[in-house]
Amino acid sequence: MPYLLLAKELRLVHLVPSDGDQKAGEWLFVSKDKDGFDTEPVYLGKVFTDAVNKLDIGSAETLKGYVQRVLNGQEYKSEDKRASLQKAVVAAVEDIKAERGGNLQDETYRLFLDGGKRAVKLLKRET
Repeated sequence: MPYLLLAKELRLVHLVPSDGDQKAGEWLFVSKDKDGFDTEPVYLGKVFTDAVNKLDIGSAETLKGYVQRVLNGQEYKSEDKRASLQKAVVAAVEDIKAERGGNLQDETYRLFLDGGKRAVKLLKRET
């Protein structure tokens, strides 16, 4: 879950544009194969929180690897950049809470809340 939230805020997971594509408005993750070509897209649903159920283990591991590479890259060595990303993750979790009717006990919200907390620990380089 933390990597899914981070991927969203890093724009590694994004919405399919509304350009006549039958999957328009769905969340999408596309990775690269070992030769640098796009892999088959993984459609994650029209609601971001549905993505949890759409990622298989292989796609989840690939997503995690992409996020780790970005966070370990030059751009995110800066604490300011990581702090900005942290704010975006917190805002994303707050958006999910609002989508779930503000119910602090909602299972989906709690899942993303936990994921958000773990994402922040990753950004702070805590174990």
